[in-house]
Amino acid sequence: MGTLADRLNTMSVKVVSPDETVRVAFTGGGQMHVEFSQGSLERHNEASLSRQLSHVFTQTLRRRKRDMARMLRDLVAEIDVDEDETFSGGGAARDPVVSHRELMETALEQITALGRSRRGLVTARLTPGDFMDVHVRKGCLDLHSAQELRVEVLAAVAAVTADFRRQAAEQTNDGSGRS
Repeated sequence: MGTLADRLNTMSVKVVSPDETVRVAFTGGGQMHVEFSQGSLERHNEASLSRQLSHVFTQTLRRRKRDMARMLRDLVAEIDVDEDETFSGGGAARDPVVSHRELMETALEQITALGRSRRGLVTARLTPGDFMDVHVRKGCLDLHSAQELRVEVLAAVAAVTADFRRQAAEQTNDGSGRS
């Protein structure tokens, strides 16, 4: 059966931009990789590269979320071996009051998180609906290498993730009465 952590460690998501110039891979261990195809930076301006980056990160987030939900459903089905649907929610009639977990999920889905790379060359914003907007600052493509931009993109996305986690922790603590 395996634990959830074991399964998450094996899950990876890979997405390629529509023009095939940007690739993003997110491994189960939490590592993220960004690649620019050969000559891709010469083919783009900052706005078009930003669109490609936004697309691949949005798709990566959505696929990871979908895969995690599927994995959790499968794990719950395996745990609920006594077939009384204790864990899957199909057992006894539920109280019509919305559960604390459902309220928290709704609150987490409304978070807007912001991130910026260390040098400020790339900014990122995660908005409700799992939209990731990545913006490459004007003039960056002429002044920086693909490797430098890759590091900046990863830093901006990591900053968004940190901001999301911080806000989620604050909401969880506020909602539960714990600090």
